[in-house]
Amino acid sequence: METTATTKIMTPERIIRLALFLCTGAALAAALNRLPFDAIDWYTYRDIQDFWHPYREGVVFNPPWTFWLLWPLRLLPVYQVGILRLLILLSLAALILQRGGGKWEMLALATSMPFLYLVANGNIDWLAGLAFLVKDSGLALPLLLIKPQVGIFAALAWLQKSGWRILLPTAGLLLLSLAIYGWWPAQALANIQGMENGVGLTRAEWNASIFPWGVPLGLWLIWLAWQKGDEFYGVSATLLLSPYYGHYTMAVWYALALTRLKGWAGRLGLALFWLVTWVWYFYTFLGVRW
Repeated sequence: METTATTKIMTPERIIRLALFLCTGAALAAALNRLPFDAIDWYTYRDIQDFWHPYREGVVFNPPWTFWLLWPLRLLPVYQVGILRLLILLSLAALILQRGGGKWEMLALATSMPFLYLVANGNIDWLAGLAFLVKDSGLALPLLLIKPQVGIFAALAWLQKSGWRILLPTAGLLLLSLAIYGWWPAQALANIQGMENGVGLTRAEWNASIFPWGVPLGLWLIWLAWQKGDEFYGVSATLLLSPYYGHYTMAVWYALALTRLKGWAGRLGLALFWLVTWVWYFYTFLGVRW
């Protein structure tokens, strides 16, 4: 029985498919590795000299398990940035497919400014986006805490549906990180306040937040997230209430929105979002004036 099962699994056709898949992935990673953009977040974590005291370098403020998740990439001999970018592509594609999206949703995401910005610059917001693949399991919140501005208030919906037990893995992970790294939250906060020559992240030129103008709507969406147990309201509320996030952070929200907003009004809103973000990019970064 064991031999038969193994034979069925390793048929020549499946071996060929696996080989083609691996070759395609390797070729795509090699191509992505050559994009003429700096993978800013990745370089920050790759260049950490002291893995056990990362906050001393003044540029790190994500929780320690971020380092643990990214550590395997540091061990790869080649195409580190290319593989990182490939993981971003695969994670957000999986997010759309998991929620019933198809080719049009994929095309809209693949041509959107936040998504391409995220891929080109190798930001790690996709790690927080993985939370929405595991949803309200105990793994979701630790992933989301890597970059809370991606959608931390989605946790309210998970709590409403699954109860307080989903906080236990996060509490255990936090205690473990404190035992290893000491009181790292204070160090992380100090680094946030000292970024950009001491003015802090909230005053960074790439900050896309509309805070505090979105507070009234954001508070209403928080209430809806809890009342309806709907994570999408929580993600939307987070973007309205967070005092800082980059434009690339909106890629996760856009992926979720593409499979959520199905009516003509929703489609029109998503199309306007797509257009406005590109207009902003050409105006701000390329200096195009109409």
